[in-house]
Amino acid sequence: MKKWIKILLVTLGILAVLVVTTILRLPPIAKNYLEKHSKELVGRQITIEKLRFNVLNGKLRIDQIAMLEPDDSTTFASLGNFYTRIHLLPLLRNRVHIDAVLIDRPYLKVYQDGTSFNFDDLLTRFLPPADTVEKAPSKPWTVDIDDIKIHNGELTYKDMQRNVTWGFNELDIDVPGLHLSGHERTDMGIVFNFSRGGSLRTSLEYDQATADYDLSLLLSNLSLAGTAAYFNQVIDIGSVEGLVTLDLHVKGNANHLLDLRTYGIAAASGLKLRDSRNNRIIDVDTLNFDLRDGNLGTMQYDIRRIYAAGIRTQFEIYRGGGNNLLALIKAPEERPTETEATIDGETTVTIEREEPATTQLNFTVGELLLDKGEIAFTDNTFEKPFRYLISDIRLSSRDIDFSKQNELTLDAKLQRTGSGHIRWKGSLQNLDNHNLMVALSNINLKDFTPYCEHFTAYPLTGGNLTFRSQNIIANRFLNGTNHLDIFQCEVDKKRKDLEPEFKIPLKLGLYILKDRKGHVKIDLPVKGNLDSPEFSYRKIVMKALGNVLLKVVTAPFSFLTGGGDNLDHIAVDPLQFSLNTDQYATLDKVADILRDKPDMQIGLTQRINRSKAIGRLAELNLKMACYNSTLPAGERLSMIDFERIQATKLKSDEVMRFADSLLALRGIDGSKLSGSRKALTLYGDQAVGQLEKILVRRDSAIVEYLTRSQGIPVTAISVRTIPAQELGDYSGKDIYAIQLGMEEESIDVTDGNTAGDTETTDTSASATAKVLATVPEQAAVQLTQTGTAKEATNPEPSAPTATATQSTQAETTITESEAGITTIKTPTAHPEELQTNE
Repeated sequence: MKKWIKILLVTLGILAVLVVTTILRLPPIAKNYLEKHSKELVGRQITIEKLRFNVLNGKLRIDQIAMLEPDDSTTFASLGNFYTRIHLLPLLRNRVHIDAVLIDRPYLKVYQDGTSFNFDDLLTRFLPPADTVEKAPSKPWTVDIDDIKIHNGELTYKDMQRNVTWGFNELDIDVPGLHLSGHERTDMGIVFNFSRGGSLRTSLEYDQATADYDLSLLLSNLSLAGTAAYFNQVIDIGSVEGLVTLDLHVKGNANHLLDLRTYGIAAASGLKLRDSRNNRIIDVDTLNFDLRDGNLGTMQYDIRRIYAAGIRTQFEIYRGGGNNLLALIKAPEERPTETEATIDGETTVTIEREEPATTQLNFTVGELLLDKGEIAFTDNTFEKPFRYLISDIRLSSRDIDFSKQNELTLDAKLQRTGSGHIRWKGSLQNLDNHNLMVALSNINLKDFTPYCEHFTAYPLTGGNLTFRSQNIIANRFLNGTNHLDIFQCEVDKKRKDLEPEFKIPLKLGLYILKDRKGHVKIDLPVKGNLDSPEFSYRKIVMKALGNVLLKVVTAPFSFLTGGGDNLDHIAVDPLQFSLNTDQYATLDKVADILRDKPDMQIGLTQRINRSKAIGRLAELNLKMACYNSTLPAGERLSMIDFERIQATKLKSDEVMRFADSLLALRGIDGSKLSGSRKALTLYGDQAVGQLEKILVRRDSAIVEYLTRSQGIPVTAISVRTIPAQELGDYSGKDIYAIQLGMEEESIDVTDGNTAGDTETTDTSASATAKVLATVPEQAAVQLTQTGTAKEATNPEPSAPTATATQSTQAETTITESEAGITTIKTPTAHPEELQTNE
């Protein structure tokens, strides 16, 4: 006879003693006797608060009966109230017939350590030794128990080796009938009606010789309402709703509780989980799970199909870190490190524990289909929360094997108009290597304003995105490529109250990147170590995008000209009156760009090393005056004469004698002065005025060419010369610095190194930005420069101006009264010939 039959007979024996005692109409005596001699009878202390028995109808009632652990202080099992009605006469026919068993507030605590239980002493006391030969009863016993009801039960089971505790509270069981045949092989059928709704039908085949069992469970429409307490052992759950149906078959051995095999179908509907603040955790309309075969001992599970529909959840990132799902997980309790376990905090039981063997978990799934899913995503890490709805999610896969490469596809609707497609390849047992492809289409960019404001301070007002991405992870290192196609992206004015992560003129950068059809196409490579604490895919992509925009704003002409050499400045000779062929070719590129980008403005700012230019011009004046002194009165210089003047050495005896003679007329001894100093002394003041005229002439020539020859609107260009007082002691290269502008944004294209190493006043970005931002739509482009210029109409004393509408003179004349030298004529055909070489 096996253990559970023995336990049942022991229990029935105790009840029989109670019955016999009460038959003698001595319930108080029976109660006292059982409490006093319980250790002699069962080896455990038993306490009873009240015992009543009616011999006429066989009714027995016991209040507050408890059995203690061997320490006599910890409760092993107890019953709040026990009621039964026993038919005594059938006992004479080897039959136990009980009309009703009503148990209220039962309590049982079971500890298991391997094959040992905390009730082994009871079994040892009542079971015969293993070598005992049992005689078969002449007539088998039959047991019929009708109407078993258990309410408000509590069961605690703890596996000491695995340090796993299962707690069950408020257990309500309704068993209409329990019938035991008494043979070696037991067939038992039980029907449970749960007080909260639903039923459980079970059938059990049990071989007492081998302890093998075959259990069938049919759970129908079990309501999960009120089960939140069970989930709260690991996560913070406020409420649970839904119905569960289970058709399960379990085969195993009672001596090895975890070594079992199972198969069957599980289904659920109307599932709703809420947290303690009644926020949605997850909803599931329909869930079906078809298990072909599962082996708990070997951790092998063969699943025929998993299907779910109407899964809805929300994921919220908190500003201070973490998210709503991580917040649900409770911190694990500290596990004891020694080989002692305390029961109820009073008695310490020494237990020898072994580390449980780890078994590789392996799943195979024939078909996986999740349909009509929905995720509400919220990111609170920005000033404005980012909210995004992903709906109509469909995830599918076939022939999944955790130990092999698998493929999974996901399709979804993104917010209102977008769509997404994801394909993943990889092994779930090797998370270090993956291949992920993502395709997003028609994404409304305005939804991503919180991200754009955070990284650039610009709100998005329109546009849509198509995104293609492939990310290959090898040995936990990401190597990915991302292709973005942004169409008609528009941004509002930059918010001055935000400090963005990337300081870039986004509006201008996007305008530069746009092609003629309004597309911005960008390739973003992404690389990173997944184990790095700084790794964030979102930040990597945004940083890569920011780097592209920074590259655009630092080398815009490379993008605007289709990847050619970047145009960052125009080199000039300070003494050239007009432009050369290279400069005209550069202006042609500028004109082409302005025609292609009509909403953009280009500024050209002349930066000249004035001290060096004035020195050169003074030397030229000296050589020219010397040459003129040899010509007949009234004769004009020809091109040949001008070439001779340029070829003349400043330090030649003829020029030096001529300079010394002029200095002597002023009472200056020239013998102690260098050639350059002599030239500056004689013609420095005149050279200043001459240089200003040259600067004005060159600016006018550029405006004239761009507006009249190339047809560029005057509102699209700004040409200026930096005033001497603003430029400071500039010693860099002589150039036109280039700036791009659009509305309130501007980019200084010229590299700072191009202008030389001398520290100077900011003469490009800040000053030009003002000019580009304040150009009137109908006004002519103003050319601002220093000095005195007769071409300027009503000039300011410090910054006379000339407009692009003024006609450009074919010849520029520096008169003798202005320069103190003979008249100089620059031939119309070759205005650049005013350049000189020392």
